[in-house]
Amino acid sequence: MTPDELIFQWMDDLSRIGGISHLLQFISNDYFVPIIIVLVMLALWFGARSVHQRQRNQWAVVYAAVGVGFTSLIIHILNRVLGFDPWLRPFEIWGWVLRFGYEPSDPSFPANSAAVGFAFATGICMWNRKAGILLYTIASLWSFSRLYVGIHYPLDLLGGMAIGILTTWVFSKGLILIEPFPTLLLRAAKILHLSDIPEDDRIFWRPFAALREKTKKNPSSDKTLSV
Repeated sequence: MTPDELIFQWMDDLSRIGGISHLLQFISNDYFVPIIIVLVMLALWFGARSVHQRQRNQWAVVYAAVGVGFTSLIIHILNRVLGFDPWLRPFEIWGWVLRFGYEPSDPSFPANSAAVGFAFATGICMWNRKAGILLYTIASLWSFSRLYVGIHYPLDLLGGMAIGILTTWVFSKGLILIEPFPTLLLRAAKILHLSDIPEDDRIFWRPFAALREKTKKNPSSDKTLSV
């Protein structure tokens, strides 16, 4: 047996464990993980415990967006423009029952899901290591689920991972070359209140916490409020 056949034989054995098959099929779809990633991006963009961390998070989102954009462009050129489609998908070759909602129409190599997931994770990890590790974990689980449902080979996933990571790293370094445009973009977002950073060095999640802090700094305001 080839290494691919051994892997998919193990996947078939794994499918017999109750609940595993349904869980991985759910994770493998085109919507669940992307929505989770978008929610993480929004949390990073708007939330932080300090102004400094919020600025770093927003740069992380910019890096991730640039990486995903150029990763998608490279895959489009590779598959659609150059017509690179080296092999059929696993379920097409071996005639397995496809454990997926529909038959994908794009080439098997590289895996778009792995490329996009790892591009997001790489961009975030450059500025926020904890969030980056979380996204790497999510991207890995998404990639594994796509292998499990029989729409990608391991090489498809490895190729997608490599393209996503390298493209994001290369083009994020290129942001330095086009300054001050990235900085102006964040300033424009601030004008639109999409990147509004307060002058104080801390960000309060609860209004009452901010009110108590102001009262400590200015006791007279407390008397005014109590009237």
